[in-house]
Parts: sequence; structure tokens; C-alpha cells
Amino acid sequence: MSWVARCILVTYYEEDGITVTIISDEELNGLKIEKFIFHVIHHGDETPILLDEVPVEGHEEFFLERIKDTLKGSPFVFLDNSPVEQQLRTILNDESSFVEVSKELAVQFHQHEDKKIKPGVFMLILLSSGAGRFFSIIKYDHEQVLHYTLENDNKAVIKEITNGFTRSKDALHKAAFVNLEYCPGQLVIIDKTVKSEITNFFKNFLFVKKMHDEQEMTKKIQNLAIKTAQAHKGDLPDEFLTTVRSKAYDAISDMDMFEQNDYYDRVFGGVSNDSVRETFSNMLRADDLEGEQFVVNRHTLKKGQFKLKTREGVKIYYSDSNEHTVQIDRMGGRVRIIIETDDVTEQF
Repeated sequence: MSWVARCILVTYYEEDGITVTIISDEELNGLKIEKFIFHVIHHGDETPILLDEVPVEGHEEFFLERIKDTLKGSPFVFLDNSPVEQQLRTILNDESSFVEVSKELAVQFHQHEDKKIKPGVFMLILLSSGAGRFFSIIKYDHEQVLHYTLENDNKAVIKEITNGFTRSKDALHKAAFVNLEYCPGQLVIIDKTVKSEITNFFKNFLFVKKMHDEQEMTKKIQNLAIKTAQAHKGDLPDEFLTTVRSKAYDAISDMDMFEQNDYYDRVFGGVSNDSVRETFSNMLRADDLEGEQFVVNRHTLKKGQFKLKTREGVKIYYSDSNEHTVQIDRMGGRVRIIIETDDVTEQF
């Protein structure tokens, strides 16, 4: 079946990025392998071992699980004139070119030199779900596996398997899940060599950049924590709600590297429940930030303006620089707000 390549133009802004989900839950549940091949790379020779066919029937679930592991990575977009993006779009226009393009990509990957790259295979997988088409690019490491067989005289014979695929997450060394519905094409990438980024080796091969930079992500995370609290006004204590802006600010300020669960616990620890945690995760997912790890950019952090509204309709606004002048005391079922000032300069 052929599929005519098309894409929707999307522009990404630093302040209010237009984010699109790379694959919906419904599409993920219906994901199927349409075409599959791999080639042997970084095995010591100047050229990869290129294959013409690799039947995958009966092993689809194994590889679909590896592909789903990739979606725990970080979102990227292709840069203009990315050769890899152009080659993948060639396949979408003519699926009969799948094997030939996979060989081109394997040669390109093999030619990129990096002493940290172990022998393994370069996989290209074309996937479908409903009307959607996706790609998976995987560098799978060869791992030493010992296999034993039992013989009739109560003996076991141990043999080494060198060319094998294991379920070990470490064996999936580098992987990219690709959606070309949008221009530029989107990717979710895992690179086990580094934690919060990808290696220059993989970045240069794919010709990509992060969808969000550290400054943008730092701002968004702080705001999403506040939005999560606002979505659960009826579940969370009033005392927590009046201080959540400070908690969200202090939590991210104290972190060198953002990690989702650690940040959530710092902000919501003590008042958390499953519903609040799920809301926070859903908000991160909607902004393509779920599972992200990045260096916190403290220069972009601001507590912003605090807003209080009493049940009687009295509204109080003050900036983070004046937070120390406002004291909120809770006494049983009543709340007392004390504002300390040098003078009242204006009355309305």
C-alpha cells in the first residue's frame, strides 16, 4: 500500500510554543509494523553488512515494546534540509524504496565515527496506526549472552551467542520515533550515552534540535505545577493553594537537573494524591514534556504576581518582591491577612 506524503506546517515559538502530540494513546494502542529491516554496523569493517530482507513475523511484539520504550525520551524536531527527514519522506511517497533507503541510512550511520559506539545493528521500521504512518530508527547493541542446553547425562553445555537481541534496556542504545505529519518532522529520541541530551554523533546524523530549549522548559514546568494545583482547588488544602506559587518556584530553583518525579514530590509532597499526580503528568504530556530531563535555567525563573481573593470578594495583588510584606494566618475556620507597609499611598 502506498501513502502520499503530506505535512502540516508548524512554527515553534520560544514563549508560547505550538505543541503537537507525536502519537495519541489511541494510535499507540493500534500500532503495527508494516515494514522492517536491519543492517549490521560498526563491526570493524569499513562498510556495513547490508541485508535485503529480514522477516519479522512472530516477533512483532518484541520490537513494538522496544519502540514504545523510545517514547519515554525527549522531543526533537528536524532542522531544515535534514537528509534523514528527506529520505524518510521518500519512503512515504514510494514504499517500494524502503529497503534501498534503509541501506543508505545504515551507510550514513556507519560512516559517523564514535569510539563509544559498539557493534550492533541499525534498524529501520515503518509503522502504521489507522491513517497515520510513523518510523522507528534504532541502534541495537550486540550484547554477550550465554545460552545453555541440558544433555541426557545430567550435563549442561554453555555456548556464547554474540549476534542476539536482548530485552535489556541498555541494549537499545539509540532510538528515534518519527512522525512526519508535521513540517518540520517531529521525533522522540533516547540516547543512553547521555542523560538530558543526545550525543553530537546522533544529533549530526539525524540533523535535529530539541523542540524546547532549557529556558522555555524551565518556565513551562513552573507554570504547569501551578495549573495543576488550580485544577484541584477542591482537593487541596487552602493553605497549600496560597503558597503553591512559591513552592513551584523554590522546587525548580533548588534543582540543577529537572526530573519529573523529584520535582512533583518537592511541590506536592504531603498533599499529593493519585488524581493530582495524573493531572500533572497529563499536562506535561500535552506539552511534550513528560519524561524530559534538562538543565534548569535559573535566570528565567520568576515568582510572578500573587493573586488572593477572599470569599467576600476582596482581591489582593502583590509581586514576588513584596511577598515578605504579606502574612497569611489560619485560625480554625477563619483566615487573617496582614499587610505590613511603610504607607498607604493611594485609596480607590
